[in-house]
Amino acid sequence: MLVEILALTVNFIPFTRAHQASRGNLGIRIGVYGFGMYLFAYWPVQLEMWTQFRMIPLLAVCAGLCATIAMLEIMGRKRAAEWTLHWDDAFADDDSIAAGLLGRM
Repeated sequence: MLVEILALTVNFIPFTRAHQASRGNLGIRIGVYGFGMYLFAYWPVQLEMWTQFRMIPLLAVCAGLCATIAMLEIMGRKRAAEWTLHWDDAFADDDSIAAGLLGRM
């Protein structure tokens, strides 16, 4: 499910264009990684312990997960149908990058 959420945030194909320096803020990134670790490592264990011997909460959690996965799948398919590739204007005039990608250097 985490991969589905992350895939919805990608607007380009990674590793197919030049890296833009100073694009990420390390301070914010460390905080986001820390929160993600807490969210995806601690809470699933707590949820499992809460539903361990209870049938109705277990079914409710499974139904919620199935509904979330189905919603993300529908959103991904809808977005994939509308997705177009955009060539960065900064590299539109640089023939050396295009020649390098095509193996003509």
